[in-house]
Amino acid sequence: MLSTNFDEIFLILVAYIVMKLFVNVFLGAPIQPIQILWLNIATDGIPAMVLGLTPTDPDVMKGPPRKGFTLLKEIRGPALLLGIYTSITDIALYILLWTVLIPAWSVIDLNLANYAVSGHLDQIYAIELAQTILFTNLVICELLFVFTCTSNIKPFYKFPNKHLFWATGLSLGLQLLIIYTPMAIAFHVVPLTQWYHWATLFIAAFSVSVVDELRKYRIRLKLRRDPNYLFNSN
Repeated sequence: MLSTNFDEIFLILVAYIVMKLFVNVFLGAPIQPIQILWLNIATDGIPAMVLGLTPTDPDVMKGPPRKGFTLLKEIRGPALLLGIYTSITDIALYILLWTVLIPAWSVIDLNLANYAVSGHLDQIYAIELAQTILFTNLVICELLFVFTCTSNIKPFYKFPNKHLFWATGLSLGLQLLIIYTPMAIAFHVVPLTQWYHWATLFIAAFSVSVVDELRKYRIRLKLRRDPNYLFNSN
């Protein structure tokens, strides 16, 4: 929750600055206020609550007692690291959409065909398409990232909380519901009808989980050399 909320704040802040500096290039904000509410209540809140039901790590008693109150320190590092990286990824996606992808897609997408001549209706569609991709990217990123959050050390495929499959599946289903039903009007999204729409957002979203798994792999390597590494670092 800390990582994803930091990402949303930083993304909107940077996007606002970029929009003011390059008003003719970046035509819309990355996400709408109602989309932020949806992120925090539905697609982010459901998996987060189920994550809290994850059983205690059976290896927790294998290490020596920790000195002092170290919980915040253990959370602060990964949360800040992943929050910053996710922000950079989403900001890069936001910039890439407006400077490269949407102009390129306008050549092959009939809905964006007149985007190059700045037709009003086409600008509205371009804005909503960019927001839908960024919005859905945030959702997919959170749904993938929740699996890596089951442990600060072990890989995601060793998590003991099987209920996360149902929680993330429900959240994904809700997201698809608002994209491909009349609810799209209320949420200012458009259907993602092309394979490259999904490929773009999945690549950006998947990279966050990869980075966190690499961070945990680095910790496991250090634990092989020094079983008390985590406790000594506190």
